[in-house]
Amino acid sequence: MEIADVDKRWMDHMQAYIYYWLMAYGAILLLLSEVFLWISEYIRRVHHPHLYEPVYGPLEQDCDHHRIRHARLGLDASSPVVPSSDRPAGAEGMRLTHDARIARADQLAVTHPSAAPLLRFYAELARFQKPVFSELQSKSETDLHALLCYFPALVKLVSRTGTDLLAQFAAGNLQSADAQLKLLAATWEGGEVLDPAARFYARVLVQPYAEYLASRGDIQAGGAGPTCPFCNARPVAGVLRGEGDGGKRWLLCSLCSTEWEYRRVLCPGCGEENKDKLPIYLAAEIPAARVDACDNCQTYLKSIDLTKDGHAIPVVDEIATVALNIWAEDHDYAKLESNLLGM
Repeated sequence: MEIADVDKRWMDHMQAYIYYWLMAYGAILLLLSEVFLWISEYIRRVHHPHLYEPVYGPLEQDCDHHRIRHARLGLDASSPVVPSSDRPAGAEGMRLTHDARIARADQLAVTHPSAAPLLRFYAELARFQKPVFSELQSKSETDLHALLCYFPALVKLVSRTGTDLLAQFAAGNLQSADAQLKLLAATWEGGEVLDPAARFYARVLVQPYAEYLASRGDIQAGGAGPTCPFCNARPVAGVLRGEGDGGKRWLLCSLCSTEWEYRRVLCPGCGEENKDKLPIYLAAEIPAARVDACDNCQTYLKSIDLTKDGHAIPVVDEIATVALNIWAEDHDYAKLESNLLGM
């Protein structure tokens, strides 16, 4: 009888132990399921009908244009580059001052610590570009040869703040004026595919030159195609503004910083119009930026939403959101055009 009582008490304890263990195990499973749900929602694919404007007709595209897309840009092009103007926003584009870009880069370097090295390097480059733009403007200079005198200072800056690979490229390839001019011409004319390091040096100088020339012209931004209506370069980012139901999308030139209006439901890479093949990816922790992808040509473009962050400067915020580049390229999308840092 006593043995039976002991057995009963032991069975009661075991049942209680099993019960509490199952409860704890269930709670762990519930917690894990919530975590997985949160991760899946962190980067999510959305299609909001009100974001899209009507499709009026097929895109007419010059398939033989000399500015052909590189087979692979983005992170593959960034390794040698990443280190260890004055027109207000309007219908013709956003030409924010270099001071505004520098201040924004310094601000985002604090709030986006993972991208801080990139932003600090960009700020140094913007400080270099500022007097280049100003001097071209003051002299009304339009000759590409005028940029040659800035190469020594640029090489010195990069040797101090850039990567060893960039410094080595300059030492081996940028010693003669002929080599420097050839690099500048290839970037401005767009006909030659350059080494990423070569492209970096050329773009640092050609950008303020192109911005100055664009500031002199009367650019018709409405109804433009997938490339810049001024210099024919590809866009580095999209810009979303709140105008009407769902707002409008503008594209930001990677070279002269001109902005031009472009339909939302239209891939600037291949002209795809089917919204089911044009997914939008959002990250909850980066609400003012998104990935506009195309499942037809497997390219993507990041867009900066000024309705969610009115202080954003697209050319700078595009660099700060490098986490979206990593996610997009991990999912087999190639960036339509790299930024100044080659990303």
